[in-house]
Amino acid sequence: MDAIEAMRRRRSVRSYKADPVAPELLNKVLGAATMAPSGGNMQPWEFFVVQDRKTKQAIVDTSYTGYGRSGAPQTWLLDVPVLVVICVERKRTGARYGREGAEFISLLDVASSVQNLLVAATSEGLGSCWVAGFRRSRVGQLLALEPSMGVIGLVALGWPEHVPSAPHRLPVEQVVHYVS
Repeated sequence: MDAIEAMRRRRSVRSYKADPVAPELLNKVLGAATMAPSGGNMQPWEFFVVQDRKTKQAIVDTSYTGYGRSGAPQTWLLDVPVLVVICVERKRTGARYGREGAEFISLLDVASSVQNLLVAATSEGLGSCWVAGFRRSRVGQLLALEPSMGVIGLVALGWPEHVPSAPHRLPVEQVVHYVS
């Protein structure tokens, strides 16, 4: 599948089969994440792969109300074969670009790496979901992260049980503006 087709097919999948993701395939999609552009080639991303239920439960316990749930944490994450904690190492970009690098540029870089990860997963037939509704500082404590490293998000990965239909997208003509 080409990149644009994978972007068209990418969905936020929240139900997964119990089938494991082969280590080679996991490394392939994580490797795609590392191919993202970054300011000054500082590559400020770090990925923590979580597969055991106990750690997933601890992460779920930090989550806010999930999709379609009323007041409950995002318990669907417990059934995800792979949960990737996406982190930013601010020192790398900050050393080159100062405060703006540490607080802004590095976040853009990590977001680009996550998009690569999501598109690569889709191209390989995996489902994925980028999750932001959780307490980042508590997950950082769970992983015993250094102070310069921040948690940005979670990415669920696995074989989809159900793939949602395409969400509404604003027309290109509405969001693209040509300046002369």
